[in-house]
Amino acid sequence: MTQPTATYSHRRIVFVAFIVMTAIIAWLVRHAYHILNTDKTSTGDLNALWFITFVALAYNGIIALLERPRKVTTSQQARLDKLNVAILVPAYNEDLALLKNCLISILIQTRKPQTVCVTNDGSDKVDYTILRRNAEATYAKYGIKLVWNDTPNHGKRHAQMVGVDHTPDADIYITVDSDTILDRHAIEEGLKPFADPAVQSVAGIVLPLNMDKNLLTRVSGVWEINSQLIDRNGQSLFDSVMVNSGCLALYNAYILRKYEDAYLNEEFFGVPVKFSDDSLLTTYALQHGKTVQQATAISFSSTPEKVSHHIRRYNRWMRGSFIRTWWRFKYLDMQSYAYWLHMFKWFQTLLSVYVFWFLLFSGAYTNGDILPYLIAIPALIAYLQSLATLTVRRSDQSFSQQLIDFAISPLTVVWSMSVLRICRWYSYATCKKTGWGTRKKVEVGL
Repeated sequence: MTQPTATYSHRRIVFVAFIVMTAIIAWLVRHAYHILNTDKTSTGDLNALWFITFVALAYNGIIALLERPRKVTTSQQARLDKLNVAILVPAYNEDLALLKNCLISILIQTRKPQTVCVTNDGSDKVDYTILRRNAEATYAKYGIKLVWNDTPNHGKRHAQMVGVDHTPDADIYITVDSDTILDRHAIEEGLKPFADPAVQSVAGIVLPLNMDKNLLTRVSGVWEINSQLIDRNGQSLFDSVMVNSGCLALYNAYILRKYEDAYLNEEFFGVPVKFSDDSLLTTYALQHGKTVQQATAISFSSTPEKVSHHIRRYNRWMRGSFIRTWWRFKYLDMQSYAYWLHMFKWFQTLLSVYVFWFLLFSGAYTNGDILPYLIAIPALIAYLQSLATLTVRRSDQSFSQQLIDFAISPLTVVWSMSVLRICRWYSYATCKKTGWGTRKKVEVGL
């Protein structure tokens, strides 16, 4: 397949559209609030709740749009060029073509790594023998050291640390999932924030490789892109990214070496934790300095094409998120922006639950006067957040395809407020189920 590429750029028209749509939503919220308070069937005063929700929405969007990718001077670039970079690629029952294209995308980088460590973590559904032989020969021609290890199945964290143990001279580690294809500038752009010695980790952007496959991949793809370019971009403005994407993340090598034992042996109430590796590494990095996102460091990765796979992956994410909640409250500095942002996120979660049940029991959902507002406001909020998707241009998508993705944005709200809301609370309740939950077979191919 042709290796996809993508570019990210802030566009003034997106910022203007955001301000206009925010004003429209504010006007609609005001009218909805007025109707609720003049309806005799409604009880209580939602004024403070409306205000908090609206301010949070506007704040998150504005700070996300204010964030800019890091740039470097000539002298800083010269120092970055001297860094020893190692890429960690764990593979377990990965589609053969996806892993092959992952390795090809590394070869054609504008800034090549010194070492690539592939660890076949006991795959029993795929035979990588020929791929390994060809990759070793090709990498040697490019002057890149390829370390390939075949190990019994011990999990993704162990597979990554096998690579760490083989690269004692590395200054920067890059974690790349085996189904990830890197944009050719991904490493070059991802290294730029390390020109600031205080930066300990850098999150890259992940775009769904198979976004146009079906409605599910489009809806989940829009949702995933929004979460990165809105939520994580806003965190990056304050150097407080809390979760990197395992598909493409860069770390000061010191972090992985210092916390290797804790990383490999994490437990939650006596149960070993096998997932949420990217959020744990980001939490470690936060203990030592800045964690940022570089939106120009872009990768592509396959997203689930079936509902069952999608839900299993989301449940794994949410169980990991719930477990990580306790670590953040325990270990993050209470004076840090990350601590209070994390606190406010939980406040928003509980607030949304209260508002949902209040509106349900007040009869608002069956009130013909208020119902149009309850439909229009979430739809406009979805469009507001999805403006961020228009800041990314992809070689594998036309602009008309991007507009289709933007047009279906309200479906992301419907999906997240119904199916994913149930999954989220189910995952919290079953957080001690810490098995991986996917990849027992090859589920997504190229």
